[in-house]
Amino acid sequence: MEIAGDSLLDEVCGRKPAAVDSDWLSKALAYVTTPCNGIPGILTPITTSGPRNQRTRRGPGASGIPAGRPAPSLQGPRYLLADYLDQHGRHHRAGTIPPIDFWTAAAHHAHPTDLTELGDAAWNRGLYRDAAQLHKHATTHGNPRAAVTLIGHLHVLHPTDHRPAQWAAAHAALDDPGAVAWLLNGLRRAGADEQITALLARDPAAHASLDNPHAVAWLLNELREAGAHEQITALLARDPAAHASLDNPHAVTRLLKELREAGAHEQVTALAERATAHAALDNPSDVAELLKELRGAGAHKQITALLARDPAAHASLNNPYAVVWLLHVLWEAGAHEQVTALLARDPAAHASLNNPPDVTELLQALREADAHEQITALTERATAHAALGNPYAIAELLRDAGAHEQITALLACAGHAALDNPGGVAELLKELRKAGAHEQITALLARDPAAHASLDNMGGVAKLLKELREAEAHEQITALAERATAHAALDSRGEVAWLLQVLRRAGAHKPVTALTERLPAAGHFDRFIELKGNQERFRLGREPDGSAAPSWTWNDMD
Repeated sequence: MEIAGDSLLDEVCGRKPAAVDSDWLSKALAYVTTPCNGIPGILTPITTSGPRNQRTRRGPGASGIPAGRPAPSLQGPRYLLADYLDQHGRHHRAGTIPPIDFWTAAAHHAHPTDLTELGDAAWNRGLYRDAAQLHKHATTHGNPRAAVTLIGHLHVLHPTDHRPAQWAAAHAALDDPGAVAWLLNGLRRAGADEQITALLARDPAAHASLDNPHAVAWLLNELREAGAHEQITALLARDPAAHASLDNPHAVTRLLKELREAGAHEQVTALAERATAHAALDNPSDVAELLKELRGAGAHKQITALLARDPAAHASLNNPYAVVWLLHVLWEAGAHEQVTALLARDPAAHASLNNPPDVTELLQALREADAHEQITALTERATAHAALGNPYAIAELLRDAGAHEQITALLACAGHAALDNPGGVAELLKELRKAGAHEQITALLARDPAAHASLDNMGGVAKLLKELREAEAHEQITALAERATAHAALDSRGEVAWLLQVLRRAGAHKPVTALTERLPAAGHFDRFIELKGNQERFRLGREPDGSAAPSWTWNDMD
């Protein structure tokens, strides 16, 4: 904190004033932590302790920390910033990249659980060297995602240097099978064959926890990809089928598949019997996936046992897509009585209407089942819901509408559609255009959706800009483009790229320039250098002041 504090004094004052006492930080902390009139101070000291609700490491080297060395602890006190200042800072300093001293202090003093996220933030803003340092320290503490990120990033910057991969292979924790699988995948993609051998020599199969079936399945898959047959044999010898948790049928299904690939037929049978006897039946998607995998394994006895538990009677009906999937799998399995029982529970009356495409899927499944009364009931429910102003719902129902009366009712709803969801309004404009409903399009545009559209979803904004261009609503395009480039949250790289593409096609050159300048501080530095065409200049990243980073290698890491 002292290092970061000195840096901030330099930033605010240009230099640290000579009159500042040597113990300025302790005095400042005492001042800002003192309550006033019963109100907590600007900073509130928080009690720190070791991580809770975590398994104990099993033996030397399993965690990546040598035996006899204590687990990492916090360095210095920690404080919680007052909510109102936290919100103010996030809003007003979101476009500010902290100075070098901040990143240096973070690398050496941040809590180990924060190092990976800080490293990601540094990398996304072009501070590649600081990111590498943070990810290296996080890797030292056994964080698998940091290890994979470190390998991937430095392989791009220094493709012939395998020392980052060696560091990761030596320090990775071995008790989390998913983490080991992730690391094996990253090493394989980097072509680090020697480091894969070094990691396998640490015997991850002997250390891996077996209770998470998804993680064990992933590890089996990566071991197979690496040709590590001895490790597969060792892992199977520990009988993961007997230890796998059954809480997540999707994960159980994944493990069944990998056991089948490994030829562990006895374990497939054992796990299938456990799953069919004890798996939860309330999630129709999970039941459908389990049935599908059992069919693939030829486990007819277990399929019969699962159907005997009457999943049709227990399945939740609120998710229309999940119900459709279960209906299809039951049909394919020839479980016609279960199909009839599921339909008899009237999914049309219980289906959530919040996701219109899923409602359309259920309508199609009901048509295939000749459930005419439920089709009528669901259509009426969906139309009434659309009348409440959901533009997505109106658009989806227009796409699927057949009866003239229904189309007329939906067109009437279009004039009352809410305008805050830009993606929904875009879909509605698109369907109205297809239906030739020019009056409704004119009426909708007259309500000025560009001024009311929420800017939280860049993908939705891009969709709306595209549809406004189709409607030749040029003034609204300009207005929405200016709002988006100045105020929109730039959270998703894909959505930002799409928005820039739509703006360029619309000829909105000033908004494109303004949005591009916001990209580095928003965490899209890679997109920024692509657009500017200066990838080579910033090949090793940048400094916080925007200048190109000087040459650096693994040798420059602490």
